[in-house]
Amino acid sequence: MPEHLAFRVGNQLFFVWIETEDLSPLDDDRRALLQRKALLAQGHGCVLPLRRRGSEFAPAASGWSLFDVTTNRPVDPVALVSDEPIVMTDWEIYDFAISVVRDRLAMNGFDVTDWQSQPGIEPAIWFAGKNDLEWVVVRAGRYPTLVAPIPSNIADIRKACAPFGVGHFASVGVVSPDDPLNPDGSNVVPLMRGHKMLIRFDGLRALQ
Repeated sequence: MPEHLAFRVGNQLFFVWIETEDLSPLDDDRRALLQRKALLAQGHGCVLPLRRRGSEFAPAASGWSLFDVTTNRPVDPVALVSDEPIVMTDWEIYDFAISVVRDRLAMNGFDVTDWQSQPGIEPAIWFAGKNDLEWVVVRAGRYPTLVAPIPSNIADIRKACAPFGVGHFASVGVVSPDDPLNPDGSNVVPLMRGHKMLIRFDGLRALQ
């Protein structure tokens, strides 16, 4: 788990590790994971140190009590916000696609038991199906790709996850509402962080 929580303020993303003295220390491996996540998402990796005060935990510093995971300098999220338009990273699109699938499952009455958006770790979603635990491999596509291909290693994923339940594949296509939708894929409008998007999601495809 690279971070305990993540949030967006304006055009900036923040990934936070909550560090306590004896429960969740930030070791070198966790620090490297947080730094990698922030790099993939073009965001800010932060540490929120907590200290015991009696029977409770409280922030170790004033204000936001956030510190850059690399430099250890204080981080003020609001001060980092700008008017600069930022194109969404592949990780952001992937994370958004996973949220689309999760929301659809919940809308259809399924309980999502676990999920993660770390690239390279499969599957992305686990949910309680009608008879047993089920899982979903998710892929996202930017226009002109609106139907993402099934990953080439899907057979290996199925084999590894077969003992744990039924598998599915979900493709989520994303496009800007301002895109001219030219069939040849020309003049594609970039997907900007914090802006509206249109999606194509045709539901889960069972992996037999």
